[in-house]
Parts: sequence; structure tokens; C-alpha cells
Amino acid sequence: MQLNYGERTVLTAWNGDYEYFLENARHLCEIPQSTKVRLYARLAVFGGQEIEVDPKIWSTLEREITGVSLKEIVPVKVSLPEVIPEEAPPYSELGTVTAEVKSAAVKQAFELEEKLSAPDHDRPPPSPVHVVSGPKETLPSPKALASNVPHAG
Repeated sequence: MQLNYGERTVLTAWNGDYEYFLENARHLCEIPQSTKVRLYARLAVFGGQEIEVDPKIWSTLEREITGVSLKEIVPVKVSLPEVIPEEAPPYSELGTVTAEVKSAAVKQAFELEEKLSAPDHDRPPPSPVHVVSGPKETLPSPKALASNVPHAG
């Protein structure tokens, strides 16, 4: 079986056993156990395209595999920008702000309640409402509406 690893091409034995082939490939290409690798099979049924194959079915594809490539799994390192959090105010300061907001809300609620419960003579007069009236229109009955609908036929 032809094995490709980087620029190197090796011809090795193939018995259909995934683990055996992987260990043999590591030995031939001098790849340490700490290096993570994947095997990609070239399958004739897929036009020789390299495809990662589930190790459980390698032995069933023995006659279909025309070559194997071994590729290292390169870990992707993502570095995030360092975020320096703003210093939050001490808890006592937050507590004071919260207490002030609650106090103001309670004060407004009491003032509104006093206005609403004041006698009528203390309340401002209501805004004038203008009612516009015009001639009354009589709507036709449902029977009259139905008689004006043309019938298909």
C-alpha cells in the first residue's frame, strides 16, 4: 500500500487493520506518539479523492483503498485580546445608589397618590371634549346587500 506523509512516499504492507497500519506508518515516518495524526484513504469509488474513513470500516474497504495519506492534526491557537475590566465601584457605593433610586421612586409614588386622592376642587379641570355630530346614515340590511351582488351563472 502506498503511504504519503508530507513529501515522503512509502510502500508498506496492508492487512486492513487500521490500528496496525497507523502504528506501522508512525514507525516508518518516525512520527512520535505525542503527535496527533489522521489517516485519509484514497478510494477508487470516489475518483481517488482522499477521505477520512471511520476506523471501524477500514477492513471492509480493503479492496477499495488505493492509497493512504497521513496528516498531522495541527491545533489551532486562538488568542483573544486581553480585556482589562473596569474597576467596579465598591459594594457600599452601589448600595447607596440603589437606596437613593428606591427613595426617589417611593417619594414620586406618594406624590401621585396625594394628587389622585385630593378633593375635586383641588384638581385641575378636565380637558374639553368636542363632539362632532352630523346626519345619521342608515346602513342597508344584509338582504338588500345580498340582492345587489351579481350571481355567477
